[in-house]
Amino acid sequence: MTWEELEGLNKSAILAALKQADIHLVALEYYGEGDSGGIEWIEGYRDGQKVPFDAALMVPIKSLRYNYQTKINTVVERTYELEEAVRMFAYEVIEARHGGWENNSGGRGEMKICAKDGAETVTLEHADFYREELLSEYDI
Repeated sequence: MTWEELEGLNKSAILAALKQADIHLVALEYYGEGDSGGIEWIEGYRDGQKVPFDAALMVPIKSLRYNYQTKINTVVERTYELEEAVRMFAYEVIEARHGGWENNSGGRGEMKICAKDGAETVTLEHADFYREELLSEYDI
C-alpha cells in the first residue's frame, strides 16, 4: 500500500468522524526550526463558532512503518480520540510533502479540513524558512 492510498483512507476516516461530531471546519497551525517543532494549535468550528472535539469519538489512523531489518513497509493502525487523530493525520500529510520541515531553519504552515457536505476538502499551506547569505570579496 502506498502513502497516497493510506492518506486517502485516513482523510475519509477523519472527514467521517468530523461529520459525526458535527464539526464543519478544523484549522491548525504548525511551526518548527532548529530540529524541533509541532502543531501550535488546533481548533474545530461549527457554523463559525469554536466547538470542542468529542473525546469519546475514536478514529482509526493508518500509517506506514519501515522495518530496517526486513526492508519492508508495514501498515500500522492505531485508534485515537478525534482531536489526536486529526493531529496524527496532519503530521502524516505534512511529513509526506515537506519531510524535515522542523529541521535547520525550519518551516511553518496551516491546514484546514472542511467537512461540510459537498465541500469536503483538506488544504495545506506551507512555508519553508531558509538562511540566505550574500558574500562579497574584494582585492584592494
